[in-house]
Amino acid sequence: MQLLVSVRDAAEACEAQAAGADILDAKEPALGALAPVPPATLAAIAAALSPGARLSVALGEPADVDALGACLAARAAVVRDRSAFLKFVPPTLDAGTLTAMVACVRHAARGVLVIVAGYADRLAAAELGSLARAAAEAGADGVLLDTAAKGVPLLARCAVPAVEGFVVAAHGRGLLVALAGSLALEDLPRVAALGADVAGVRGAACEGGRAGRLSPALVRRLLQAARAAVPQVPAAPAS
Repeated sequence: MQLLVSVRDAAEACEAQAAGADILDAKEPALGALAPVPPATLAAIAAALSPGARLSVALGEPADVDALGACLAARAAVVRDRSAFLKFVPPTLDAGTLTAMVACVRHAARGVLVIVAGYADRLAAAELGSLARAAAEAGADGVLLDTAAKGVPLLARCAVPAVEGFVVAAHGRGLLVALAGSLALEDLPRVAALGADVAGVRGAACEGGRAGRLSPALVRRLLQAARAAVPQVPAAPAS
């Protein structure tokens, strides 16, 4: 499983890269779960990365296709034709809207991977499969299950069988699967065991939580945990 580390500026990006993070994720944690960094900050982050480094770019929660296009307009040149993930939370899973939004990203920034995100604390367990299905049918490359509110880890907010079902459903449709949402060091082997391709962290990689500064030592510890998947334990039969 790969480790995605969210960074808010070029200095943090350099530190996370040096510590071995697999994916450097540009976002501003002070403004929301998937808030984008300013265009100039994104350009500085991209310029600080070594050739071939994998960049992830948060595009927030656009209200519609036009809002997504406006967000992309100032950022697309930075990520076009490079190894990058672009992720956003759609306002609806309506097929027409989501397909148009995925196409908007592809048109603005050719060569990137498009990731459709959803919040576990805003979706019922039964809707997780709908997120995977809608993303695949819209032509996305992957899905991210995150949490809008921070402080409680994803696997404490959402039943583990529901998350596992989401991963299986998404993989069955050929999607890359990322899990995030206040994940701590001890959560990472469990997330890997559920089959996630990517685990995303911010607070666990920082001294003082998600609003603090990134710690290379913590990133290295998180990388070790991300590689240490634990086997699934079968559920005990009902008595």
